[in-house]
Amino acid sequence: MKQDMVPELLAKIQKTFKRKTESDIEIKSFEKKLKNKKADQSDVSKYARRLGELISETFIENITEEDLPDGKLYWNILSRIVDPMMRDVHKMINDAASQELAAEDEKAGIGLKPVNSEYPADVIDSIMNKLMNLVNEEVNDDTGRSN
Repeated sequence: MKQDMVPELLAKIQKTFKRKTESDIEIKSFEKKLKNKKADQSDVSKYARRLGELISETFIENITEEDLPDGKLYWNILSRIVDPMMRDVHKMINDAASQELAAEDEKAGIGLKPVNSEYPADVIDSIMNKLMNLVNEEVNDDTGRSN
């Protein structure tokens, strides 16, 4: 029986992403602004964009043919890696947006609690489907046959 390689790969991806976010100048600058209640919606948007760039880099660096069984990316592997990471990124963005909005509301004397957005599971599934289609097309182009 083959060993499940996903937990080890996911741990490697989580470690890389954490290292990248903790050392990124833009992320650090945003977190400082957020802590000091100086961040605005534009800053949150830039933060979300930067997190997207970092998670993308992390996936590209860590999901290689050498790490995959038979050098192939399968749906079950992709979903068990991408979904938890995207949930983490979504939470980070939601938390930052909530803190920024709460700070703005406090300054304006508004006593409402920010509401977090729901995790867009359908969107993430759609992105993963597109990725799998691209991978399969690439395999077909390279070998002339389908999997």
